[in-house]
Amino acid sequence: MTAREQIHPVLVSRPPRFLVGSAMAAVALAAVAFGYYVLAVGESVVGATEAVAQTPLADPRSERFAANDGAKAPAGKQELHNTISRQAAEWGAGTCLAQIGQVSDFLTTGQSYAALSRKGPASADESMFSATIAGADKNGLASVSSFVSAPVAGGKCNSTYQTVVAFPDSCAEVREARFQSFASKVELGKAAESWTDGKGAYLHMLTVGDRGCVVVKTEMVF
Repeated sequence: MTAREQIHPVLVSRPPRFLVGSAMAAVALAAVAFGYYVLAVGESVVGATEAVAQTPLADPRSERFAANDGAKAPAGKQELHNTISRQAAEWGAGTCLAQIGQVSDFLTTGQSYAALSRKGPASADESMFSATIAGADKNGLASVSSFVSAPVAGGKCNSTYQTVVAFPDSCAEVREARFQSFASKVELGKAAESWTDGKGAYLHMLTVGDRGCVVVKTEMVF
């Protein structure tokens, strides 16, 4: 026989509407308490101290590689084209430096940008490196990008990035005008439309208001 605990006497004497209201109030109180913990108390998941570096606004480069960048670097020296990869090198990144340079070049091309770079508490060559980039192109289109690079087994490196941009046009117009290569639709619920180019990059589009569209582009680099 299954034993059943009695309901609290205070709740027994109350109508169902009170029960629902009490439950909702309890959930709201828990959510507020958790939110306070995350924002004010739980400042980080781990207690170790990370390294943080902020770079000031940098002028845009019209091309990914300028004319001088095409030349081969001297033996043993990694070419660095932006403030983010130079910061990684200053911290001592080695295994992931080439990939950090590749991804950060891609994300800053044609952008006036500022960046916030971070690494873990271990040495740079044993830590995850991340950067957040706030930029704008020559037409004033603003974006926020972030990427992470981390050393993996075999002396290799894996990276992933995402870029978020808000457009005044509808999502259909944005995809047709700017992202035609993303032709295969991906089912990812009803909150957003998702597409892929079939090469590992994904586009997630969220309609805002009557016409606006927020686009999140993601990709992994190996």
